[in-house]
Amino acid sequence: MFHNPIDSEIYIGSSNISRGALTSYIEWNYRFLKSNAPNEKFYEFQDKLEALIMKSINWLFKVLLNEGFS
Repeated sequence: MFHNPIDSEIYIGSSNISRGALTSYIEWNYRFLKSNAPNEKFYEFQDKLEALIMKSINWLFKVLLNEGFS
């Protein structure tokens, strides 16, 4: 997610730097601009993405602290 005074944008996708990604896999990316979407849709997407990121971070901390998988 990137924010500036003029616009905001979110990039989401599957691209990575792996052998498969660079040779044979299908990789995708999506750029979501606030200026191209109704504000409520952009903020809804942003909120869901931030919640997913926080859930992933919390899961990672549990694993690192040996509290198990859930």
